[in-house]
Amino acid sequence: MEQGLNTNELKEKRLNLLVALGEETHNLIRGGNITISDKLKSLSEEIKKVDIQISKSSNAVDISCCPQCREALQADAVFCSKCGFAVKEYFAAYVAKCHCCSTPMKAEQNYCVVCGTKQNSHFSLEKSVE
Repeated sequence: MEQGLNTNELKEKRLNLLVALGEETHNLIRGGNITISDKLKSLSEEIKKVDIQISKSSNAVDISCCPQCREALQADAVFCSKCGFAVKEYFAAYVAKCHCCSTPMKAEQNYCVVCGTKQNSHFSLEKSVE
């Protein structure tokens, strides 16, 4: 037994390692970086569908609307046409994109609400689009 860990702690560590293995495999599959069986591909697609459902029901960031008045924005908008809010500046400061699936998210989030990937470092939306 590992020094200082009881059986339950070792089981929890094993489970965490299996989850990490599954996440890494899932990310490789979605990125097209691994050859997989049809069953693994099917499981990954099901996870993706659930991820999208979670995103739709969660507080994911919507960059198509003004965060102040909810007016629809043009893709290249610097200011909101309805309320004048500085949307480009706001999104550059407070919104990032997931480094795995590119979902817009709050810059301070540690995990993506769509794919669940831990965000090791955050990049502004403006920089991640370039």
